[in-house]
Amino acid sequence: LSGGIGLTSGSKHMMTVVLLGKISNNNATGNTILKKQHFESHASSVPVTKECNMAEETVYEIRIRVIDTPDFFNEDLKNQEEQIKKCKELAQPGPDVYLLVMQLGHFTEGEREVLPHLKREFGEDVALKTVILFTGKEKLKHKTLTDYINGSDKELQELIKTCHSRCYAFNEKGNHQVKKLLELISDMQENSAIASHHSHKKKHKENKECSIL
Repeated sequence: LSGGIGLTSGSKHMMTVVLLGKISNNNATGNTILKKQHFESHASSVPVTKECNMAEETVYEIRIRVIDTPDFFNEDLKNQEEQIKKCKELAQPGPDVYLLVMQLGHFTEGEREVLPHLKREFGEDVALKTVILFTGKEKLKHKTLTDYINGSDKELQELIKTCHSRCYAFNEKGNHQVKKLLELISDMQENSAIASHHSHKKKHKENKECSIL
């Protein structure tokens, strides 16, 4: 990743990604990132993922650990506390990024409430590590992601602002989008590290416009 991720060949770095969301194509997103079919993925009206699963691959010389999760806040999930605990254990010493996977064109009632739930279970600073990842990029057609968001539900816009406008769009094909996503996560980590030492410098990095991959 020339000039992007800044990791040398043979680096021992592990990037831990936690997939969150209410839709069944979290699994497809995990497979896209890892470039292998690790997670069961098919069209379904009910959640495909019933419990936390983890898979690892080396992608662009980075060891990536993806944790696929069930919809933690679905009333039909019988073992919510057990699965949240398992997610935290698998992510030790802590995730580098939470990917909140949402489908373009759909903003459900559960997704409106997801951030307060996440803050309660994973800590108040969860938004600092959250990237909203929209699937179904092809639905944008000739629009940009920024166009879509500007015309979207006000609550969705607020959710995106809370996550410091870190949102991207994916389809299930195209290696360049994975490479770009990894670079953006790396940038987010670097900005967070800088901000922890120089809090007055935070805003110039956080107020980026939404980008489309």
